[in-house]
Amino acid sequence: MSAIASIFSKPKPVTFDVEVTHAIAQDADDRTMWVAECDALHLVTEAESFEALVARVWEIAPEIAQESGLNIPAAALRLRFCYVDSVPEL
Repeated sequence: MSAIASIFSKPKPVTFDVEVTHAIAQDADDRTMWVAECDALHLVTEAESFEALVARVWEIAPEIAQESGLNIPAAALRLRFCYVDSVPEL
């Protein structure tokens, strides 16, 4: 395959924004959880650390994209993680 043919055979990357927040669970332990949401992928998940959250999103995002009918090859999937914070309650 020529170099030009390989450039045109690669799928075009598709980027999705994943909103990340840090929340305190409303349970007896008041645990903190990291939450990721991406409306375009219909994705919501949580984990106990930011690193675990990123790994979890990468684990499920390709399958969710396919199940949502987006037909994006895993190699073309790009995720932009955006941390969102709000004014703390006083």
